[in-house]
Amino acid sequence: MSNKELIMKVLGDMTTRISSQGIKPRKEVKRAKKYILVLFTGSDFKINRVIEGLKNLEEDGYSLILCFSKDGEEILPIGEIADSLRGEKIYLEEDKNNYLEIIKSSNIVLVPTLTQNTLAKVAVGIQDSFISSLLWQLLWCGKRVFVNVDSALDKNNMPCENERMLKLMNDHVKRLREFGAKIIKGNNYMTHINEKLEKPVYKNDKVEKRPKTDSKKVVTEKDVLNLVGISNELIIYKGTIITPLARDVAKEKEIRILRK
Repeated sequence: MSNKELIMKVLGDMTTRISSQGIKPRKEVKRAKKYILVLFTGSDFKINRVIEGLKNLEEDGYSLILCFSKDGEEILPIGEIADSLRGEKIYLEEDKNNYLEIIKSSNIVLVPTLTQNTLAKVAVGIQDSFISSLLWQLLWCGKRVFVNVDSALDKNNMPCENERMLKLMNDHVKRLREFGAKIIKGNNYMTHINEKLEKPVYKNDKVEKRPKTDSKKVVTEKDVLNLVGISNELIIYKGTIITPLARDVAKEKEIRILRK
């Protein structure tokens, strides 16, 4: 039995159980459905927390469309995921020719875990697999893409001890952000989805603009991250507070803090 047949059987068994117990489905008010396209790569990093976060999206009224990479089909407990979530549709590697149908299904895309392999491929434009090609095309079309990269930077719960390799991965993340993806933390997806996603600003590399912070009273981690790829200096004016986390991120990203 293929993975897709297994998933259909799980969903069918759930329907049978509901019918046999005489439970009448709750009458729902018709409303326009809100869809989120969820891409699963071959990583089970904190998968239980991921599933809980996706459940919360469903409780908030979103319908999920699930896509699994070939490795994801082998590594992830697809049956349990299908049993836990009310996925509107499920796409596997065998459905890779349905790109247009998948791309048109939603304007919001969530990648709850990302492998180093997929991260590296998308960063350099390699589209030789279902998810890497799909993610590239979704970014190409300007979809709202939210990506959690923790699993790529903390592979198998083993922090990187190789400085050059870590820099390479961080450069890939930077490129993903430049492509328009929103890099997120944790599994409270609704918080990020409700934020306004800023479109990337493409600039002339010869012109370096220093963002003004004189009107800001508090500089946060987000302000520092917004400088990555734009400037290696952050000007802090008198009376402005910079949070400890913002300082740590500035040090990590090699951004100098200048006070005026």
